Amino acid sequence: MKALFYRTFYVNLGSTLPAFLIILLFCILPLPWLTSIFLPVLMGSLPMLFLLQRDQKDRWYDLAPMLPLSPRELVKEKYFLAGICALCYPWIMAFGQTIASYDEIPTPSLDMTLFATGALFLFFACFLPLAFFQTAKRIWVPYLIVLALFYAIESMMISWQRQHQGLSILHDFLWVLILGALLFLVSFPLSMRLYAHQRSSAFGAAASPFHRWRDRTSAAKAVRVLGKNASLRALLYKDSILIRKKMLGFLIPAAYLLVVIRFPMGNTDLCFLPLLGLVVPLQLMALDEQSRWTFALRLYPHSPWAVVLSRYIWGWIFTLLGGALSVGSAYLLYPYEQLAVPSDTPFFLFWMVGIVLAGLGIEIPLLFRTGVVHGKVASLAILLAFLLVILNLLAEFNPSNPFAAFAHFLPLLKALSPLALGVGLAVNLLSIPLAVREYRLSAAAA
Repeated sequence: MKALFYRTFYVNLGSTLPAFLIILLFCILPLPWLTSIFLPVLMGSLPMLFLLQRDQKDRWYDLAPMLPLSPRELVKEKYFLAGICALCYPWIMAFGQTIASYDEIPTPSLDMTLFATGALFLFFACFLPLAFFQTAKRIWVPYLIVLALFYAIESMMISWQRQHQGLSILHDFLWVLILGALLFLVSFPLSMRLYAHQRSSAFGAAASPFHRWRDRTSAAKAVRVLGKNASLRALLYKDSILIRKKMLGFLIPAAYLLVVIRFPMGNTDLCFLPLLGLVVPLQLMALDEQSRWTFALRLYPHSPWAVVLSRYIWGWIFTLLGGALSVGSAYLLYPYEQLAVPSDTPFFLFWMVGIVLAGLGIEIPLLFRTGVVHGKVASLAILLAFLLVILNLLAEFNPSNPFAAFAHFLPLLKALSPLALGVGLAVNLLSIPLAVREYRLSAAAA
């Protein structure tokens, strides 16, 4: 067991653990986490999804049968880590709600925390057997299925509480905790049996006709990448495959979480979806470094400008996509809550997009200079600065907000919002030659 824990820590030191820190920072933020089931389940289960995806990418479950490790030890390690997530994350969220000074956020009680803990145990009892049953397939498919099931359960609970005039079911928290813990323990031998069956049936399996047809189709698409900008299009095509196969399990829950965590402030609506423009290029570079593509890239006739622009283009795409989704989701969510769509949203959107573009202009040259492992620390600092600015803009929403230091400057910030967008775009464009220079220097040093 100690060797397995050390392997998990060492392998994920430069890839998954920084994502754990980001999730931990979100949980400490003073938000109404424990007022629902879905948000604690989502935030507490994402670390296990990242771990299982990394093991699948490294083909760990193909290598493990060659080592003197029993299926019990392999499954037991993941169950132990899942139990830690179920026990720790609800209490971290409770701490974040406790230090909040918003009148709209209730102070979490012991019932709410234990209820979220039981819900997380129930989630892992449903998800982990499915994950061990298909270790050779896409882990995020059963994850999204079980997550959608819990979201449907929460919707039914909300409807039931409205029909019974707000009667809460939190008084049954002890039964939920006991049931979740028992099912979590019962699912352990089931996961061992499913994993052993999947491992024994994996050897000698022939490729299906669908996979052979998909490989031929991918090769035909790659041949059609011709023309003056063939190098750039080839890199974008390669990144699109990575996003589709390796990042959807992260992007879909992250996008949903950023849609849910939005702050209505008078006539404005604040949504964090443009943050995807900072996250996606960082994840793409991390995947490239893990697969040694960074070194293999020197063997291909890709110009430094094409390599650098491919990173910037994905940042621009997801920043614009996040801005469009933040506005579009407002027209879907606010009428559903029988509220008017905020009219003064653009200036907040301008500030967010400007900060993301400026952060992207700092992040990408830094990643080429220091590498992904050290660059993630700087990217985390950029994200913290972004959140600090956003929380300062919440002063109008609640004057007693401890993060609000610029309450008297809000009218000026609103007036300067177009300038913030222009400055962010200028910083982003001016950083492209710097990123090309850093890429050339890193290639020469390698």
